[in-house]
Parts: sequence; structure tokens; C-alpha cells
Amino acid sequence: MRSQHSFDRAGHSQSVSESNGASSGVCMNPEFLRSETAEEDFENQPIIIGRIDQKATEVLKEFYEDFKRRTRKDFEILVTDATTAAMIKYASNCLLATKISLFNEIAGMCGKLGVDPGVVVRNVIADRHSTIEFYRRDFLSLGFQDECLPKDLEAFISFCCDFDYQPELLRAVKKVNEGVGKQ
Repeated sequence: MRSQHSFDRAGHSQSVSESNGASSGVCMNPEFLRSETAEEDFENQPIIIGRIDQKATEVLKEFYEDFKRRTRKDFEILVTDATTAAMIKYASNCLLATKISLFNEIAGMCGKLGVDPGVVVRNVIADRHSTIEFYRRDFLSLGFQDECLPKDLEAFISFCCDFDYQPELLRAVKKVNEGVGKQ
């Protein structure tokens, strides 16, 4: 069995599976681990198995089920198709990259104001309202969903500009959400 841990470009995993022959199998198994905290990350993330062929999927799922029993760890195992597994990995890394970029952008404005960006970031992360679970499930088709987010976003963009700071990421956020539902 061969398990891919990274991205699946359209059709790549299927062609690898076909080239391996009948005695072996391939599935997609993206991981979400940081090198310095891999064990902790493993315990707090779902296991994603992207099915390419049923045999490999069953073997890998049983491996993780056995691991759960032996270690008494509780984690979700999600079996999906390989393309969805790859999109979960891409989206996860894009969200992380966006968060890092946002906090760097916020840190730039904090520097202009003499505010400690560490205090700001720690408190934003601790705010339960900053997680996607807080918002209605239909945010994918509705964007911001209320008046407060676009109003406050526009106010903060304007505030940054008053200090000669250009919040490019936040401008892009505004533009993306203005277009949601219009496609």
C-alpha cells in the first residue's frame, strides 16, 4: 500500500494507483502536523483518508482504528475521495497562511500605534467569536451575513489609511466578500 501525505493534483493519484498494479493500493492521507509539535497536532486533528481504491482505504482506516484503540486517543477519521482530501489540505494551509498574513498586517498597524501586537493576537485568538463555528453554516454562499463585519472592516481600513498604512489583505477580504453570491 502507498499512502500519499501531500497534495493530489487532479488525476495524479489515480494514475499512480493504476501504475502500481493489482497487488498494491494507493490512498490520499494528508497530514496537518508542524515539525515542532507533531505529536500534539496529531492528537488534535481529524485523520483524512482520500479514497483512491477501496483496499488501501480499508487498510489505512483499520491502521488508524487500531492506533486509536491502543493509545486510547480520540480523533475523527474522515474517509472521502482523494480530490476532496486534497482540497481540505489546501484550504487548511491557505487559512493558516491567511491568518499569519492578517496578524502580520495587524502587527504593522500596531507598530504605527505603539501597541503590542502579541497582546492583540493572543486576545483575538482567544475570542470565541473569531472562529467559524460562531457563524451560521451558510456563510459560504452569503459572505459576511450581517452589517457589522463590512462596516467595521471598512472603518478599520479607513483608520489604517489615516496613519498612512495600507492594509492590502483586508482590502482583498472586502472585495472577495462583496462578490460572494454574485457569481
